[in-house]
Amino acid sequence: MTKIIGIFKQFRAPFVSLGLLAIASGYVLTGNYNLIQLFWASLSYVFLHFFMASVNNTCDVTFDTVSKIMNNQNPIVTNELTIQEAQSINYITVTLAITTSFFAGFYWIVFTLIGIGLVILYDIKPFRMKDRPSGILITPLHQALPFLFVYINTTASFIFPHSVLLCFMFLFFGAITSLRHIPDFEKDLQMNVHNFASRYSIEAAIDLELVVNIILPVILIIAIILNYISILGLPLLALVTALRVGVLLKPIKDLKTTSPWKKYAQYMAMSNLTLLISAAGIYFV
Repeated sequence: MTKIIGIFKQFRAPFVSLGLLAIASGYVLTGNYNLIQLFWASLSYVFLHFFMASVNNTCDVTFDTVSKIMNNQNPIVTNELTIQEAQSINYITVTLAITTSFFAGFYWIVFTLIGIGLVILYDIKPFRMKDRPSGILITPLHQALPFLFVYINTTASFIFPHSVLLCFMFLFFGAITSLRHIPDFEKDLQMNVHNFASRYSIEAAIDLELVVNIILPVILIIAIILNYISILGLPLLALVTALRVGVLLKPIKDLKTTSPWKKYAQYMAMSNLTLLISAAGIYFV
């Protein structure tokens, strides 16, 4: 039973829903209802996400041992998995991600290989962009690229008409990456890790996210005006924006605890759900 719990933690399964919502939104916007292709693209993405999460846990053992957030969530740190077992999971999941991508289409294979490359850049030395301010650019690519490549894979066209929505996804996930490191701010400084928060300050990370939370509703309103999406998602967007800003306005000492980030993860999923509802609503409103 311990191993099963460890594998579940290693995969960070709840977070895979973020990418799957992005993929679903992309298929809805293209008007493609090829469920077989959607199934294989989604399955390939699930394995890619599992690979990404597993590699992240494997490479972060030293850091997660002293982390406020991850010290009880990394199964290698909690001895629910060994390093050897984690590495085996890495090899299995990357193989399954590539194999299943062949059934989804040529451009989905390209996306999967790009995704694997981003994992290497983000987590593995000597690249390890996670420990640099520029690391905030990698996580949003994992969320925005599925949305983009669904369109390319479905239409074989590189002229993407929904670039406004792509900006929405990139900005949202880029900003939240800078926030995730706030609880471990002091530990990162001690370990000479220079992510966005430890390089520029906690206040800078919070300010970045606040600015993004102002920009995001504007982007979706522009998308509605351009008739890319419907107004159906606006009520949920207003709610999610208010909830996210509410978390950001908490005192910094509260932001250094783990509890706000659990809530914030839920708001991330709600944001992608907003996009899906807005995309589907174009056919009704």
